[in-house]
Amino acid sequence: MNATREYRAETMVRLPTMTGNRCSALCSELSARADQWLATPQGLPDLITRAKKRLDAAREVLNDALGPEVPADPEAARSADQMEDACWSALRSWLEGYVRLAQKGVAGYDDAVSLHRLLFDEGLSFLLLGYEEQWTQSELRLEALVREGYEATIERLGGEVFLDALRDAHAAYGEVLGITEPSSRPTSPSLQEALQAAGDVIRDYVLKVVAHREPDNPETAEMVEDLLYPLLYWDNTATGTAQERGGEERSEE
Repeated sequence: MNATREYRAETMVRLPTMTGNRCSALCSELSARADQWLATPQGLPDLITRAKKRLDAAREVLNDALGPEVPADPEAARSADQMEDACWSALRSWLEGYVRLAQKGVAGYDDAVSLHRLLFDEGLSFLLLGYEEQWTQSELRLEALVREGYEATIERLGGEVFLDALRDAHAAYGEVLGITEPSSRPTSPSLQEALQAAGDVIRDYVLKVVAHREPDNPETAEMVEDLLYPLLYWDNTATGTAQERGGEERSEE
């Protein structure tokens, strides 16, 4: 008897269209979130941990196929890198203005301290990483800012201009690096294979994570959403320009 339905990862999990660099960055973001859970006392289920290891392996293969991190326009990449560095430094300096008040009675002090800890707990050391890894670390911080509800906090404290400038710089940085916009360079067969394989591994990872969500256990729902945040909020993360964020949401093609 022939089955009337077929359930496979490639048909059950729909991924957004990605460049090789963006796919690599997504793997890194998903893996970083898993690492955060692995560092907690509860850790992660073995099934997810094994899927995470396959995700890391697929990213390594994809990075090998992508070749050395050489931007198509080195000068533009350097300029975009410097602009994003400057925007992160400006945001940090603005927050530290509140932190230095050292008076909990000052309006906004507690929120500023919490946000500073979220974004700059390790200082600005992530700005010393390679271009693509720095972009990924910046993306993770911007996602965390949105997830924890600090957009309204920044606006209330008068720092919206810093956040808008950072988001615009981050979007431009991703475009220059070919992470959020396709590169003009041709895609080799080996890269196509690696990109396809990485996509399959991501789909499998999604299924493994979602399988651990239990309707009567809110903690599992929280874990699933946190682990898959980069995918669940693909169009709602903080990577677009200020103009794009003010317009309509991008429709799926």
